[in-house]
Amino acid sequence: MNGLRAVLRRHLDVRALATDLDRYLTGAAEYFASGTVPFVQVPAVDFGGQADDAALRTLVADRIYKVRCAVTHSKESGDRYSPYTDELFLGREIPLVRIAAEHRLFPPAQRL
Repeated sequence: MNGLRAVLRRHLDVRALATDLDRYLTGAAEYFASGTVPFVQVPAVDFGGQADDAALRTLVADRIYKVRCAVTHSKESGDRYSPYTDELFLGREIPLVRIAAEHRLFPPAQRL
């Protein structure tokens, strides 16, 4: 988790992330602000709220990490992703990971 936070802290423009998310997924701002994923408790990421960029970066990192752990470390006793049952909800989380990774590789300020 600390590695993910460190990378996002230095290399993520959360305002550009919010813009790209909304372009890719209609209603993304509202979806991520709700903070609900049925198979894991995730923090709400309200890009339009009062949180500063540093706090938003931490929330994005925490959300990505918790979803990742629910998928890769599924155990009966904890948060658990269930294939087929939760795939729609996981599909809604993928753009956050994808676009954050794209921004890390190709920062918005350096795009053509």
